[in-house]
Amino acid sequence: ERNYHVFYEMLEALPSEHKEKLVLSQPQDYFYLNQGGVSRIENKDDVSDFDKLSGAMEVLGFSGPEQESIFRVLAAILHLGNMRFEPHAVGGMEGSKVADGLGELVGIVAGMLGVGPEGLSDKLTNKSQVTRGEEIVTPLPPSMAQDARDALSKALYANMFAWLVDRINSIIDQNRKVHSIGILDIFGFEQFEINSFEQLCINFANENLQYYFNHHIFMLEQEIYTKEGIDWSKIEFNDNQPCLDLIVKKPAGLFHLLNDESAFAKGSDEGFLNKANSQHGSHKYYLKPKTRDSKFGVRHYAANVWYLTEGFLEKNRDQVRDDLRDLMTSSSKPFVRSLLADAPAVEANDTKKKKRGGGKPQARRRPTLAAIFAASLTALIDTMSKCYPYFVRCIKPNEQKRPGMFEAEMVLAQLRYSGMMETINIRRKGYPVRAEYTTFNFRYRALHKGATPPSEAKAAAAAILRAVEGIADDEWQVGKTKVFMREKVELRLEEARNASLQDIVVILQKNLRRWRCRARYLAIKRANLVMQSYTRMWLGRNIAQQRYDNIVTIQALWRMRKPRQEYLVMREERRKERESERERLRAAGERSVGDVSSLAMPSDLTKLLESIKNVELGLEGAVFKAMGHHLKSVDETVWRQSEIVLPQIADDVAGYAFSKYVSGYFQPGSDWSFCRGSLPQPKLKLKPELAAEALLVFGAIQRFMGDPDMTHGKEEALAVYIVQRGVLNPDLRDEIFCQLCNQTWLNPNDVNAERGWLLMTLCLSCFSPSDSLYKYLLCYASTHGFEAYRAICQHQLLRQAGREPRRYGPSKLEQVAASKRCPLALEVAVPGGQSKMVHVDAYTTASELGNAVAAQLGVKGACGWTVSFDDGKNTVVDLEAGVYVLDFVAMQEVPPALKSVLKKHVRKDVVLGG
Repeated sequence: ERNYHVFYEMLEALPSEHKEKLVLSQPQDYFYLNQGGVSRIENKDDVSDFDKLSGAMEVLGFSGPEQESIFRVLAAILHLGNMRFEPHAVGGMEGSKVADGLGELVGIVAGMLGVGPEGLSDKLTNKSQVTRGEEIVTPLPPSMAQDARDALSKALYANMFAWLVDRINSIIDQNRKVHSIGILDIFGFEQFEINSFEQLCINFANENLQYYFNHHIFMLEQEIYTKEGIDWSKIEFNDNQPCLDLIVKKPAGLFHLLNDESAFAKGSDEGFLNKANSQHGSHKYYLKPKTRDSKFGVRHYAANVWYLTEGFLEKNRDQVRDDLRDLMTSSSKPFVRSLLADAPAVEANDTKKKKRGGGKPQARRRPTLAAIFAASLTALIDTMSKCYPYFVRCIKPNEQKRPGMFEAEMVLAQLRYSGMMETINIRRKGYPVRAEYTTFNFRYRALHKGATPPSEAKAAAAAILRAVEGIADDEWQVGKTKVFMREKVELRLEEARNASLQDIVVILQKNLRRWRCRARYLAIKRANLVMQSYTRMWLGRNIAQQRYDNIVTIQALWRMRKPRQEYLVMREERRKERESERERLRAAGERSVGDVSSLAMPSDLTKLLESIKNVELGLEGAVFKAMGHHLKSVDETVWRQSEIVLPQIADDVAGYAFSKYVSGYFQPGSDWSFCRGSLPQPKLKLKPELAAEALLVFGAIQRFMGDPDMTHGKEEALAVYIVQRGVLNPDLRDEIFCQLCNQTWLNPNDVNAERGWLLMTLCLSCFSPSDSLYKYLLCYASTHGFEAYRAICQHQLLRQAGREPRRYGPSKLEQVAASKRCPLALEVAVPGGQSKMVHVDAYTTASELGNAVAAQLGVKGACGWTVSFDDGKNTVVDLEAGVYVLDFVAMQEVPPALKSVLKKHVRKDVVLGG
């Protein structure tokens, strides 16, 4: 719970300079605000509410000094609550003083209230009394000093609140009679484990209001019965007037006993309890404790409540002491003086109360809290008696303030405490159920027996009531406009109505079901006839259409037969012509599409080709030289026993047309068109030193594809050089592939194009394109590959995915297989003088080859096998599992001349050697 909202609103919304002036900070810093542990609550905007408060003051005409005074007093109350007291002996007596370190705080409070710091500190820690004309000063212990502090804070706030009410009324009142609506919101009945003076006051107020409420309801009941002409006996209800007399009746009511005890300086809570037990021990509504406990009980209308008398007198005297009030009335602030100025209505007549021996006035006697509360409650009841009241009872379903939770015991207690049970009892003793004739006759018309009900509404209602069994005549009456019934009569009417409606509903349901079933039957019958007619029509049309389609298909196939035979013959002839033309061009060396013999090539390559003496054998000096007689053709069924499994081509490859790669990766000035001469610049953007090398490599590619003077031995050396350059330099690989794609695209010479695809196959057998080019190159080979090279290139691309590139160019076996466009196989010798023919490709490892041979030998789940290489010169090498077999073979075939040339192009991170 929070304290008064205005404190939090002021601390949140006051301008910073105003807060500095009033020495204000956060709510957590003030004792009066931090006891509840909550400074903010949901669904409340303190800043917005403070703006509304300030706006309301402006609208009502509060002046600037008035607003300043209000906020100054509120700030003084907060600071006053932070004042603490500690024990301090004064003249051998127990006393108190302001805690050390709070001198500045005392000065702040005194300054805001317009009094001196010493005077404020002195009046809070000492009590000044006038006894027989002599002023006696008594030190107060810390607890009583704290009570004086709290009493001053309460008085300042309460009197300022009363001043605000008077100020607002004076502004609004225009000295004219107006109609108004008043709203009264009070605490409900309270009963806790420990009940004190506050609960007695609140429950006394509820007793008064319950008395008023009971009489009001009773009068309403009498008025209604009289108006309707109902013969009714006197309704009795529980009258709580004796309980009110016990509390407030003069001269021995509990409040008067408490006031009398409070008037004595030596009065005590125990003295009050003894007087109450003595005066009311036998009272019907007074509960006397059986033991000597400091408590008493009262039989309230809602429940029996026991009150602990400890602190009764102090709370009843809850007022600012005269000496402290005198200090405030001497304030330099007019607003503060007006708040604690003596009101004439509550002043004692000082002129009549003189000391017998002298002429000095006696101490003033102020009204107690019980007297003020009783007088205020009497005025409230008088005001309510002059009005026409409406009562609203608010019920909380649970203490947690959560939706969907209903605590039955808590709700029942609220109904009992709010007096609803008494109201229900009054209504039940009469005729609590009332209904107008129109409503009654309409609702219970099903209970009328007979062909025609009476035309008069009153007679019809009486006939319905007499027609129902189990209703006595004295349990209902008919008035002028309504029927009056007891509760059990309404229950019996509802039971009879439900039974009658049940019978009527059964009849209605029976006829409705019959009507629905008949209507559904007729609809289904009509639908069946329509469906049958349309089905017969659809079947007939389908048969006719199927016959027609069959005739058309037969005619089309018959007409297609002869043209197709002619087309197949023409296609075969065309193929043979192109094949013979290629053979002629190949035999005649007519593969050039331009003069490429003068194109520049790398100087080391030129010297290498010039060193070749045997045009057929090419370079010599290799560790192992595969000759033509070493290679042979094998039957297809042999190598298909160890066929290599390839992954499937991805579905999205078709969308990677090479033209998209050209537009996205070719550098400006480079296009995708067949070139008959040299290139002006590389296809891709390369480093300057690498760009020149790429143009020379393109010259070598042109020479390989179109130089008719290139001998067989030089062709092999040239192909190995080009491929090896791509192996040694990864930055050149994509450029080589792009140059080959450029030269095989729309090539007018089939032999020249075939040579380009041959070189493409050899490159793919040794290294792969980059990830950015891979799918574009796979799409290009799949859609534009030259005859069998299409499948070979697809195989190489799918096989090399995720594998490391080889270290050497193609072997003799790979070159021959690529030129013949056929797969490869190796004959592997096994123990026992046997050999096995195994299908291999460029990326077959020694482990894969060994496992394949073991599988052919019948080893199940072959794993972990490898092979050895014998060069025929008594040198046997055991190959590691991950070594590419054909790469190792190619390493043995590299002649020293070629190896020395390629070493110039080896990068530091690449190892070239045996």
